[in-house]
Amino acid sequence: LRKSETLFQTDMSYIVKGGSWLTLGQIVSSASSFLLVLLFANYAPKETYGIYKYILTIASILALPSLMGVNTALTQAVARGYEGTIKPALRTRIAWGTLGSLGGILLAGYFYIVQADVTLAGCLLIVALFSPFFDSLTAYESILTGRKNFKTLTNYFLVMQLFSVAVMAATIFFTTNVFLIILSYFLPWTIGRTIALLITLHKQKPNDAMDPGTIPYGKHLSLMGVIGTISGFADRLLVFHFLGAVEMAVYSIALAGPDNISAVLKGANTLALPKFSESKSSDIKKSVFRKTLYFSGIVTVVVALYILAAPFLFALLFPKYMEAVLYSQVFAVSLIATSSIIPYSALQAKKAQKELYFINTWISLFTILLLFVFMYLGGLMGLVIARVVNRFISLTSALL
Repeated sequence: LRKSETLFQTDMSYIVKGGSWLTLGQIVSSASSFLLVLLFANYAPKETYGIYKYILTIASILALPSLMGVNTALTQAVARGYEGTIKPALRTRIAWGTLGSLGGILLAGYFYIVQADVTLAGCLLIVALFSPFFDSLTAYESILTGRKNFKTLTNYFLVMQLFSVAVMAATIFFTTNVFLIILSYFLPWTIGRTIALLITLHKQKPNDAMDPGTIPYGKHLSLMGVIGTISGFADRLLVFHFLGAVEMAVYSIALAGPDNISAVLKGANTLALPKFSESKSSDIKKSVFRKTLYFSGIVTVVVALYILAAPFLFALLFPKYMEAVLYSQVFAVSLIATSSIIPYSALQAKKAQKELYFINTWISLFTILLLFVFMYLGGLMGLVIARVVNRFISLTSALL
């Protein structure tokens, strides 16, 4: 590893040591998620799975007021030795998260009164109950990531993931009641994150050093991510509202394989952010393009293998969803552009707010427009192509 550092000009020992733990966690996460997809595909009606994916999409949008960018700012602060902001940041996130609850209640009222849809209304009330806490409780991740304690971070995640999947799997196996399925997703994760946070605060004992700019910077990152998050889920909203729950299920199955691979690849961000935060801007600028190129080359091989294997995997695992094969193969091409993780992490570490605002706002607005136009012209395939184009645009923008 030490000898290879001359060739790659990268701390390979750090990548392998930290990356092995993060990769293990992401592999287990992807495998667990894939197991749930299998259970949904074989034991639940397509409509039930479509509603489930739609509710999780709405939940992600309702989580926006909880200032999700604060975790990134905290990670950077901890990497620089400022850990005292963790508790005020947590209180701030929970307080703002109540706006998500209010939005969930109002949306539930709309579906119940205007649409007379009891199912969606009830599911949204469950989301509203957990909205202030579900993502806010992940504050412990900032301490562990900032300290590069990836082993402990992964161990906590593995326990929560396996617990959550066991509860959900049992629920799906024994019932198709969508209310219980939604509850079986939110409740185990909330319990697990609460316990992990309490243990982390007790064992890690964060210092009292404060960086007054952490929460304001986190708010900026959160604001930047609003349009990006909406654009990231706009395709699912369009599918559900214009094509229906069944098409939503087909679309979700098509994206399941590439999305799980993408989740593994995104571990690179967790590795890169604390490392870039410690580095000089001049050093970061010299290495970003090279590291992005290496990352893209590795992913291209993975994409080629997936495209070849997809027809056989679907025939074996998702025989009811063979119409999703081509969508999945086309969407897999977008994985090459996930190398944008590298330059994007560098921009976050340098607090390059102007560049981050451009990527997260204008590129995201263009993406939403792209999704509308492509869906109108090509239906589901149009949406898939739009997602592929979007990722490559994001990669180009991050590098420039």
